Amino acid sequence: MQGLDAIRAKGRAFQADVSEVHDSWRSDAVVGGHWFSVAMGIDATCKSLGRMPMAEVAVYRVRDGKIVHEQFFYG
Repeated sequence: MQGLDAIRAKGRAFQADVSEVHDSWRSDAVVGGHWFSVAMGIDATCKSLGRMPMAEVAVYRVRDGKIVHEQFFYG
């Protein structure tokens, strides 16, 4: 996915699919140079999939104070 509009649309679509959040969490950020990562999870009921816990590690690259790359690893 590329572009701020596409990223925002992805977030809006996810939020629209969630009907209830039961729990959520995130770790402190781990920073290395121009990269940082955060582990996070959510236990939510989605309209399309029902209730499901999700966990991921998100990795971000920063350039000039802005996130320019994101990658997610789901467990």
